[in-house]
Amino acid sequence: MPPSRVAASSPAHILAGAVRRVPQLVWAYGVLGLLAVLAIAKTLVTSPLFALVGIAGLLVCMTVIYFFARAVEQSADVVAMPVVVFTWFMLLVFMGIIGCLFTSIFFNAPLELKDKLFSREVAAAAADAGLKDLASKVKGLSPDALIEIARINVSLNGAVGTGPGADDLFLVKPSAGLLDLDRHNLIEWSMGRAEFESLLTRLGIQKVQDGGELRLRPTRALTPEEMKSVRSYTYRLNAEGQSLYKLMIQTLVKQLQDAA
Repeated sequence: MPPSRVAASSPAHILAGAVRRVPQLVWAYGVLGLLAVLAIAKTLVTSPLFALVGIAGLLVCMTVIYFFARAVEQSADVVAMPVVVFTWFMLLVFMGIIGCLFTSIFFNAPLELKDKLFSREVAAAAADAGLKDLASKVKGLSPDALIEIARINVSLNGAVGTGPGADDLFLVKPSAGLLDLDRHNLIEWSMGRAEFESLLTRLGIQKVQDGGELRLRPTRALTPEEMKSVRSYTYRLNAEGQSLYKLMIQTLVKQLQDAA
């Protein structure tokens, strides 16, 4: 078939011919444009929230275009008031959105975009390094967990603290960030919790709630070796957690270099 005949029978050519005969069909081009936008969004957008916000913004922009189109077709007196009201409304909405985005990116409020942008960059770095499982875990970590990683770093941390007395022991209250890291299997404990509970039972140590602390009260005098075994209950980042810590440092250094 000749190229000219193929072009003449193409859907776009048929639609153009139909528009020439029925001008109202020009809105079909708008429908095709929206379908094209949705097709592009499907390939680029992975966040449902971002897609919903984009669709809402698209509808607002379409409404603005419609108002201006009607303003051109109608007399000024007919559309003057609706256009003025809608223009001021959109101006206030736009200023509010820009203000919220600015404070969220630079001051992390009202939305924690600053932390989310950093965690996404760390996740991307983990994916580039071939650590797909770690990249998936980073996306699910809370900002408190990332802060906790920076606090723990590569050091060994005690889960049992000591007070002023010789036998004054207490369990260190885990932070929300530490619990989140533990749920994502990024923490390595010196012994399992069941093993630690068995140790306390064997040494005759009772757990007593004292205010906001969980104290360990021995029922008898403990030997230095027994005290050492209780205080040996520690935690640290496991191999995967330490890899995440290094990626966080590399990402932070890169951001500082880009800002310099």
